[in-house]
Amino acid sequence: MFADNCGDDCLNLNVDYASWESPGIGRSLIFMAAQGIVFLFILCVLESDSCRRAMRLLKGYQLNSVQRQQQDVEMLTVANGMSAARTEDSDVAAERQRIIGTQVDQLATTDAS
Repeated sequence: MFADNCGDDCLNLNVDYASWESPGIGRSLIFMAAQGIVFLFILCVLESDSCRRAMRLLKGYQLNSVQRQQQDVEMLTVANGMSAARTEDSDVAAERQRIIGTQVDQLATTDAS
């Protein structure tokens, strides 16, 4: 009824809202879904700490095996060749002896804080 009366002002009504062309939103939906997938992947990588692990691996490969072994040995030993876990300062040894030689109820009153 009205379609024949509009003359030059007639518009072609496209009812397909999901079309790829301009009045449709199909292109926007596809790009928004792709963007969501990309950002979800980036978020998962950042949350899983993969970047930091990759940097540690890259830095680890820069050192050759002799340097790595030398660093391991230096970390485990002290100057006199004893294990770092076995050496202790004199004040630590004195405190250990004091704790061992004192009764528990006396320690509870003097050392409780």
